[in-house]
Amino acid sequence: MPRMLIKLWLFLSSYSLLIFIFSLLQYKKHPYVAISLFIIASFSVIITIVYLQITTKKLGSISKKVTDFKKKDGELASYIVTYLVPFLSLSISSIPEVSALLILVLVIFILYTNSDMLYVNPIFSILKFKIYEAKIGEDINIVLITRRSQWKPDHLGLVSLGDQIYIESSKQ
Repeated sequence: MPRMLIKLWLFLSSYSLLIFIFSLLQYKKHPYVAISLFIIASFSVIITIVYLQITTKKLGSISKKVTDFKKKDGELASYIVTYLVPFLSLSISSIPEVSALLILVLVIFILYTNSDMLYVNPIFSILKFKIYEAKIGEDINIVLITRRSQWKPDHLGLVSLGDQIYIESSKQ
């Protein structure tokens, strides 16, 4: 259950910028909804920042030799498209519209967590984290989240965020 809660907060933080924009657009018609959304988005960003601070300083990291680094920014472009779609015609003035929006968000959440897309998150980029496809050992491909920009094969302290998704820890 804690792993699912972390996935939920990472999901919310990944859409926090969209939630902020949506709350601004809804403020005039639905101020209480807008304020609630703003609080949810703010809280999810704070939780994510605290989680990343704790995770990157975690003593329980494993040391692995990481090789074959390749920047993985392509998915961010397709992710940005999901920010544009809701602005085509979004209104929350009736129960069916709200229900449709909630169903869409639920489906996106299920796809996000089941596809282990936890690393596709603009908050990571704002916090200067970079995403790499890397290799551990001979044949294990992973997604690596780190603040490094220069690479050479090296032993790194890694903390798992999900299936084959790791964040570099400052502790080894």
